[in-house]
Amino acid sequence: MKDGKATKRIQVLFWGAVILYTALMFCLFRNQAYYAMDEGNLYLSDMKAYLDEINGIKSEYTFPYPLFFWISRVFALLTTSQTAIALTTAILNSASVVILWYYMRREVRSVYAANHKSYGERTDVLVLLLVCSLFFVSMMYSPKGTAFFGFDYIYRCLGVYTPNPLWNATYYATRPFTIVCFFTCVRVLDTYEKAFEMKPCIILGIFTFLTTFTKPSYTFIMVPALGVILLFRLIRGKFAGFKATCQVVLPLIPTGFLLLYQFFGVFTGSNSHGEETGIGFAPLKAWHYYSNNVPLSIVMGMAFPLAALLLNWKQIKQSSLYRYAWQLMAVALLTLVCLYEKGFRMVHMNFSWGYMHGLFFLHAVSLLMLVRTWLETSFQGWKGKLWAVMLAGAAIVYLIHLVCGVNFFLYMMRGFSYADF
Repeated sequence: MKDGKATKRIQVLFWGAVILYTALMFCLFRNQAYYAMDEGNLYLSDMKAYLDEINGIKSEYTFPYPLFFWISRVFALLTTSQTAIALTTAILNSASVVILWYYMRREVRSVYAANHKSYGERTDVLVLLLVCSLFFVSMMYSPKGTAFFGFDYIYRCLGVYTPNPLWNATYYATRPFTIVCFFTCVRVLDTYEKAFEMKPCIILGIFTFLTTFTKPSYTFIMVPALGVILLFRLIRGKFAGFKATCQVVLPLIPTGFLLLYQFFGVFTGSNSHGEETGIGFAPLKAWHYYSNNVPLSIVMGMAFPLAALLLNWKQIKQSSLYRYAWQLMAVALLTLVCLYEKGFRMVHMNFSWGYMHGLFFLHAVSLLMLVRTWLETSFQGWKGKLWAVMLAGAAIVYLIHLVCGVNFFLYMMRGFSYADF
């Protein structure tokens, strides 16, 4: 927040929103942590296993990604382990708001500059509202017990998935690192073949390592997506960019070794139940456990990005940011559809975490594309009016996602179970 153009009013408004959001999320995470040891179903979350890890209690889970737990143990020197883990999660999650605000504000400024529009204080407020809304959006869903298009969701959030899984602390802990990875990766892909810069490659390497060291779910989709893109460009260019490609990959090598360590720690041998562990391949085997209509689940999870795509499909070629968001989403969807974890953890759907990261970034970039469309389109004539109607329709779809998300947040804040949502 060092931009000299930011007024004091915007800074006060921004930091007030961050503090309020931090307080709300801390209350939720703290309740989840304190109720984690109870046998009841209030504030159901993944906190119990994390608390066992912090307290040195042996459980049926292994976590070869200790950064989140190390930070929590430091806070636990000053307070209870429950408050410590809630504080760690809330602080890291709020760091995501600050980082995303920086990147979204930068992108919107560039769009305004490209269209010769003045970027003022009102636009700053708009960006702030968009950023804050992204941390509340969820999957779309029908009222509980009712059928939507002939399909009744019993496990609506588990079968559809959400950009903001309120029950999982490690997802929120790793997100500030993933945001830096996402936007830095786009910068690297934009420049490495033309005018190579080592600094963004090093930043990408550091933050990819940090996010993997916190929870490797984002890395599971980023590494194959980046690898395919680099390989495709290398072959297309007849290996002319071999040196630049190697320079991009070099800072990522420590993350590669970390992933191998995590793989052998989780996906080899047998689990605590004596079952064979590993990664299995079977289309929709795991997803069908929660949804018998996966195509509808996909639409309900990304209705807004799909609506925005109707307006901005040409931007796939023109905008590297938009293209990368969809490429990342394609990899995330493919892994969720095809892969599953063997043993009792199959029903945990651990390959869904990458998919939920993909949903978050796709919603964020789709919002940026809508801002671009709004600035570039004059809405004159019947074609312009049609564009205006489509833009309003996409905005309404996003508002539905947001209303559903706020309702989901309030539902979780009251202590109800996400599994029965």
